[in-house]
Amino acid sequence: MKIKDILATMKIGHFLALAALFFLGLIFFTVKSCNLYDENSVLKGKYATYQTLAKEHTKLMQAAIVEQEKKIKELEQKQIIYEENIKKKEGQIASLHGTTGELEKQRRELTDKDAIIANLDTQIAAWKEKFSLAQSVIEEKDKIIFNLTEKYDAQVTISNSYKLQFEEGQKLNQIAELRIQSLEKELRISKFTGKIARAGTLILAGLVAYAALAK
Repeated sequence: MKIKDILATMKIGHFLALAALFFLGLIFFTVKSCNLYDENSVLKGKYATYQTLAKEHTKLMQAAIVEQEKKIKELEQKQIIYEENIKKKEGQIASLHGTTGELEKQRRELTDKDAIIANLDTQIAAWKEKFSLAQSVIEEKDKIIFNLTEKYDAQVTISNSYKLQFEEGQKLNQIAELRIQSLEKELRISKFTGKIARAGTLILAGLVAYAALAK
Protein backbone atom coordinates (compact mmCIF):
# COMPACT_ATOMS: atom_id res chain seq x y z
CA MET A 1 0.00 0.00 0.00
CA LYS A 2 1.32 3.40 -0.99
CA ILE A 3 1.71 6.37 1.36
CA LYS A 4 -1.02 8.14 -0.60
CA ASP A 5 -3.43 5.28 0.09
CA ILE A 6 -2.42 5.16 3.78
CA LEU A 7 -3.04 8.87 4.17
CA ALA A 8 -6.40 8.58 2.38
CA THR A 9 -7.57 5.94 4.86
CA MET A 10 -6.38 7.84 7.97
CA LYS A 11 -9.03 9.47 10.09
CA ILE A 12 -8.78 12.67 12.09
CA GLY A 13 -8.26 10.56 15.23
CA HIS A 14 -5.08 9.12 13.74
CA PHE A 15 -3.73 12.60 13.08
CA LEU A 16 -4.67 13.64 16.58
CA ALA A 17 -2.80 10.61 17.97
CA LEU A 18 0.27 11.53 15.95
CA ALA A 19 -0.05 15.12 17.11
CA ALA A 20 -0.35 13.94 20.71
CA LEU A 21 2.79 11.80 20.41
CA PHE A 22 4.65 14.68 18.86
CA PHE A 23 3.62 17.10 21.59
CA LEU A 24 4.43 14.56 24.31
CA GLY A 25 7.94 14.33 22.90
CA LEU A 26 8.11 18.11 22.75
CA ILE A 27 6.96 18.36 26.37
CA PHE A 28 9.64 15.83 27.40
CA PHE A 29 12.42 17.90 25.87
CA THR A 30 10.90 21.11 27.25
CA VAL A 31 10.83 19.64 30.77
CA LYS A 32 14.43 18.48 30.38
CA SER A 33 15.38 21.97 29.24
CA CYS A 34 13.58 23.45 32.27
CA ASN A 35 15.44 21.09 34.58
CA LEU A 36 18.72 22.21 33.07
CA TYR A 37 17.60 25.81 33.48
CA ASP A 38 16.89 25.14 37.18
CA GLU A 39 20.27 23.43 37.54
CA ASN A 40 21.96 26.39 35.93
CA SER A 41 20.08 28.78 38.24
CA VAL A 42 21.34 26.83 41.27
CA LEU A 43 24.89 26.87 39.92
CA LYS A 44 24.57 30.58 39.19
CA GLY A 45 23.50 31.27 42.80
CA LYS A 46 26.24 29.01 44.15
CA TYR A 47 28.85 30.73 41.98
CA ALA A 48 27.67 34.18 43.09
CA THR A 49 27.83 33.11 46.76
CA TYR A 50 31.30 31.63 46.43
CA GLN A 51 32.45 34.65 44.44
CA THR A 52 31.25 37.04 47.18
CA LEU A 53 32.91 34.93 49.89
CA ALA A 54 36.10 34.61 47.85
CA LYS A 55 36.27 38.39 47.39
CA GLU A 56 35.83 38.96 51.12
CA HIS A 57 38.41 36.28 51.94
CA THR A 58 40.83 37.68 49.38
CA LYS A 59 40.43 41.16 50.85
CA LEU A 60 41.14 39.87 54.36
CA MET A 61 44.01 37.66 53.24
CA GLN A 62 45.63 40.44 51.21
CA ALA A 63 45.47 42.67 54.29
CA ALA A 64 47.06 39.85 56.33
CA ILE A 65 49.77 39.41 53.68
CA VAL A 66 50.59 43.14 53.73
CA GLU A 67 50.75 43.06 57.54
CA GLN A 68 53.00 39.98 57.57
CA GLU A 69 55.31 41.42 54.88
CA LYS A 70 55.62 44.59 56.96
CA LYS A 71 56.40 42.44 60.00
CA ILE A 72 59.08 40.53 58.05
CA LYS A 73 60.79 43.78 57.04
CA GLU A 74 60.77 44.97 60.67
CA LEU A 75 62.21 41.63 61.79
CA GLU A 76 64.94 41.83 59.15
CA GLN A 77 65.88 45.32 60.38
CA LYS A 78 66.03 44.02 63.96
CA GLN A 79 68.24 41.13 62.87
CA ILE A 80 70.69 43.56 61.28
CA ILE A 81 70.91 45.43 64.61
CA TYR A 82 71.35 42.17 66.57
CA GLU A 83 74.14 41.02 64.23
CA GLU A 84 75.90 44.39 64.50
CA ASN A 85 75.67 44.22 68.31
CA ILE A 86 77.15 40.71 68.29
CA LYS A 87 79.99 41.77 66.01
CA LYS A 88 80.76 44.79 68.22
CA LYS A 89 80.68 42.77 71.46
CA GLU A 90 82.76 39.93 70.03
CA GLY A 91 85.31 42.58 69.01
CA GLN A 92 85.33 43.89 72.59
CA ILE A 93 85.77 40.33 73.93
CA ALA A 94 88.71 39.78 71.56
CA SER A 95 90.28 43.03 72.76
CA LEU A 96 89.81 42.05 76.41
CA HIS A 97 91.26 38.64 75.65
CA GLY A 98 94.43 40.39 74.54
CA THR A 99 94.35 42.54 77.67
CA THR A 100 93.99 39.58 80.04
CA GLY A 101 96.80 37.77 78.22
CA GLU A 102 99.08 40.75 78.61
CA LEU A 103 98.12 41.15 82.30
CA GLU A 104 98.86 37.46 82.93
CA LYS A 105 102.26 37.88 81.30
CA GLN A 106 102.97 40.94 83.46
CA ARG A 107 101.88 39.14 86.64
CA ARG A 108 104.49 36.39 86.11
CA GLU A 109 107.18 39.07 86.08
CA LEU A 110 105.95 40.87 89.20
CA THR A 111 107.51 40.25 92.64
CA ASP A 112 105.88 42.97 94.71
CA LYS A 113 102.84 41.72 96.61
CA ASP A 114 100.77 44.90 96.17
CA ALA A 115 101.59 45.06 92.46
CA ILE A 116 100.54 41.41 92.06
CA ILE A 117 97.23 42.10 93.88
CA ALA A 118 96.58 45.16 91.69
CA ASN A 119 97.34 43.10 88.57
CA LEU A 120 94.98 40.34 89.67
CA ASP A 121 92.23 42.85 90.44
CA THR A 122 92.60 44.26 86.92
CA GLN A 123 92.46 40.74 85.47
CA ILE A 124 89.32 39.95 87.48
CA ALA A 125 87.63 43.14 86.23
CA ALA A 126 88.60 42.25 82.63
CA TRP A 127 87.35 38.68 82.96
CA LYS A 128 84.17 39.94 84.57
CA GLU A 129 83.61 42.27 81.61
CA LYS A 130 84.39 39.45 79.16
CA PHE A 131 81.84 37.22 80.88
CA SER A 132 79.23 39.98 80.82
CA LEU A 133 79.87 40.59 77.11
CA ALA A 134 79.70 36.83 76.38
CA GLN A 135 76.34 36.62 78.16
CA SER A 136 75.16 39.62 76.18
CA VAL A 137 76.24 37.92 72.91
CA ILE A 138 74.22 34.83 73.89
CA GLU A 139 71.18 37.04 74.53
CA GLU A 140 71.60 38.72 71.14
CA LYS A 141 71.80 35.30 69.47
CA ASP A 142 68.65 34.21 71.33
CA LYS A 143 66.97 37.31 69.93
CA ILE A 144 68.05 36.29 66.42
CA ILE A 145 66.63 32.78 66.94
CA PHE A 146 63.32 34.21 68.18
CA ASN A 147 63.40 36.73 65.33
CA LEU A 148 63.90 33.98 62.73
CA THR A 149 61.06 31.95 64.29
CA GLU A 150 58.72 34.95 63.99
CA LYS A 151 59.88 35.51 60.42
CA TYR A 152 59.23 31.86 59.57
CA ASP A 153 55.72 32.04 61.08
CA ALA A 154 55.00 35.20 59.08
CA GLN A 155 56.16 33.51 55.86
CA VAL A 156 53.98 30.47 56.63
CA THR A 157 50.99 32.80 57.11
CA ILE A 158 51.69 34.44 53.74
CA SER A 159 52.10 31.04 52.05
CA ASN A 160 48.84 29.74 53.54
CA SER A 161 47.01 32.90 52.47
CA TYR A 162 48.09 32.44 48.86
CA LYS A 163 47.23 28.73 49.06
CA LEU A 164 43.70 29.50 50.29
CA GLN A 165 43.23 32.09 47.53
CA PHE A 166 44.35 29.53 44.95
CA GLU A 167 42.00 26.85 46.34
CA GLU A 168 39.05 29.26 46.34
CA GLY A 169 39.92 30.22 42.77
CA GLN A 170 39.93 26.53 41.84
CA LYS A 171 36.53 26.07 43.49
CA LEU A 172 35.09 29.00 41.54
CA ASN A 173 36.63 27.62 38.37
CA GLN A 174 34.97 24.22 38.94
CA ILE A 175 31.55 25.81 39.47
CA ALA A 176 32.07 27.96 36.38
CA GLU A 177 32.92 24.82 34.35
CA LEU A 178 29.73 23.12 35.57
CA ARG A 179 27.73 26.21 34.59
CA ILE A 180 29.27 26.21 31.13
CA GLN A 181 28.45 22.51 30.67
CA SER A 182 24.88 23.06 31.91
CA LEU A 183 24.39 26.04 29.60
CA GLU A 184 25.80 24.12 26.62
CA LYS A 185 23.38 21.25 27.29
CA GLU A 186 20.50 23.69 27.70
CA LEU A 187 21.43 25.40 24.45
CA ARG A 188 21.69 22.10 22.53
CA ILE A 189 18.34 20.86 23.82
CA SER A 190 16.73 24.24 23.14
CA LYS A 191 18.00 24.22 19.55
CA PHE A 192 16.98 20.59 19.07
CA THR A 193 13.51 21.20 20.55
CA GLY A 194 13.03 24.25 18.34
CA LYS A 195 14.00 22.33 15.21
CA ILE A 196 11.73 19.39 16.14
CA ALA A 197 8.84 21.75 16.87
CA ARG A 198 9.18 23.53 13.53
CA ALA A 199 9.71 20.32 11.54
CA GLY A 200 6.93 18.43 13.34
CA THR A 201 4.44 21.25 12.89
CA LEU A 202 5.20 21.48 9.19
CA ILE A 203 5.01 17.71 8.72
CA LEU A 204 1.69 17.38 10.58
CA ALA A 205 0.22 20.33 8.73
CA GLY A 206 1.38 18.81 5.45
CA LEU A 207 -0.04 15.40 6.26
CA VAL A 208 -3.38 16.86 7.27
CA ALA A 209 -3.53 18.98 4.15
CA TYR A 210 -2.50 16.09 1.92
CA ALA A 211 -5.05 13.75 3.48
CA ALA A 212 -7.80 16.36 3.07
CA LEU A 213 -6.96 16.88 -0.58
CA ALA A 214 -6.68 13.14 -1.20
CA LYS A 215 -10.26 12.66 -0.01
